[in-house]
Amino acid sequence: MTDGCDGRILNLNGKFERGLVKSNPCYAFAEIPRQTYRTVDQPITAFGVVATLVTSADVDEKDVYELTRAIMENIDDVCELHPAFATLVPERIFVDGLSAPVHSGALKYYREKGWVR
Repeated sequence: MTDGCDGRILNLNGKFERGLVKSNPCYAFAEIPRQTYRTVDQPITAFGVVATLVTSADVDEKDVYELTRAIMENIDDVCELHPAFATLVPERIFVDGLSAPVHSGALKYYREKGWVR
């Protein structure tokens, strides 16, 4: 959207923002690399919600397991879809920025990988 209107993205890493991120685990800082957008000519520090895939607890465990497996086993391809995904670290997804309970199907996959107990 910024490319279409010459919008600017501001650095958001001051004392207030650090406190907000520290007290809310669903937020995280991220660096927007220079030239990600036309108006970004230097790295920008921003914060926002951590990438989250949401489903209902009613969805079958096998289906969520398979979706989780497919994403994690193709994480390099996923990371190429958008610059915001470039910093995803599979082993950290379960512990960084959780904003909802983890579905039993996803938890099963994470346990198999040894990322959680």
